[in-house]
Amino acid sequence: MGNMPFTLGITGGIGSGKSLISQLLRLLYGIPVYDCDTAAKSLYDTDAELRADLIGLLGKALYATPQGTLNRPLLADIIFNNKEKLTSVESLVHPRVLKDFIKWRAESAAQVVAVESAILLKSVVADSCDTVLFVEADKAERLLLTKQRDHATDQQVAGRMAQQQDQLHYTSTKVPVIPIFNGMNKPILPQLELLIPYLTGKGLLK
Repeated sequence: MGNMPFTLGITGGIGSGKSLISQLLRLLYGIPVYDCDTAAKSLYDTDAELRADLIGLLGKALYATPQGTLNRPLLADIIFNNKEKLTSVESLVHPRVLKDFIKWRAESAAQVVAVESAILLKSVVADSCDTVLFVEADKAERLLLTKQRDHATDQQVAGRMAQQQDQLHYTSTKVPVIPIFNGMNKPILPQLELLIPYLTGKGLLK
C-alpha cells in the first residue's frame, strides 16, 4: 500500500468486544482507530451528496426533522426487515465512509492505524486493510452485554445479530483474518500481546 500506514481491521458481532480492542490499541500502543459506525452517523448529516442520494432512494421524509438532520428511527424502521433497502442504503454509505477513512489515514502520522466496523468484511473498507481481527464471543454473553449497554430488548438485539451473522460468508476480500476470542476464560489482552510483537517484528511499532 505504498507509504500508507499498516492498517489493522477490527470487526465482529454486536457485543463481541470490538470497542474494547480499539480502546486497548489506543491506550496501550498509541494506535489511532477510525470508527466506521461513528463516521457514518456523522456523514449522514454532513455529506451533501449522501443526503441527496438517500432522499432520492427513500423520500424527503427521511430528513424532515426540526434540525433537517437524518430521522434515524425512520431509517431503522425502513431497513430493519427489508434486506433490499438495507443493501441499497449500504451501497450509498460504504463508499462515502471509505473515502472519509482514506483521507483520515493519509493525514495520519502513525505507522499503524486501525479501523473498526461491525460489518467490515461486507464493506469496501476491508480491501484497505492489511490484516483483520475478527472478534468472537459467546452468543449469550453478547446478548446480555448488548441488552444492558443499549437498554434494548431480546428481540431488538437478536434482530441486530441476525443482520450481522452472515459477514464471514463474504469473500470479496483477500485480507488475512485473525480470530480473537473474548470471554471469561479467554481474555483479550494476552492475545493482543502476541499480536503486537508480530507488528513490531515488521518494524512498524517501536
